[in-house]
Amino acid sequence: MNKTVTFEPYSDGLEIYRKDIQNIQYTFQPNGEIQSILAMYEQKWLISEKKTKLKYDELDLILKKVKKAREGLTQLDLGTIHPNEKEDRDILIGECLTFEKNIEEIKYNRNYSRMKIIKKYSNLAAGFDTSIVVFGDFYKKYVKD
Repeated sequence: MNKTVTFEPYSDGLEIYRKDIQNIQYTFQPNGEIQSILAMYEQKWLISEKKTKLKYDELDLILKKVKKAREGLTQLDLGTIHPNEKEDRDILIGECLTFEKNIEEIKYNRNYSRMKIIKKYSNLAAGFDTSIVVFGDFYKKYVKD
């Protein structure tokens, strides 16, 4: 069984989300580990203005991007670490773990109704929306050090 659901973004929040990503990209021009973290936020289903069809098979790719971002956060050399940087990084790592758990919940509960799956994706998207703000703050501090 391969359920497909259609995810419809919340248009007002989407514009702010995309601007947050653009601000990080154009202000700081991230590379390396930071780019792999940013890739987690740039997933098509999160940044598309149009409805996006999502299949169960795609959950593995979404999960892979989140795990790669978490690993990138863990491996960042913070040098002389500022207490706020460590706290922000720990928050981001915790958010990644929550994303992983939620993605796996969708993946392994194939008996969920389409409505429940769409709600889970919406909650996941809201989590990414909140997380990008924390990531932007973290990255600003990280670049200054």
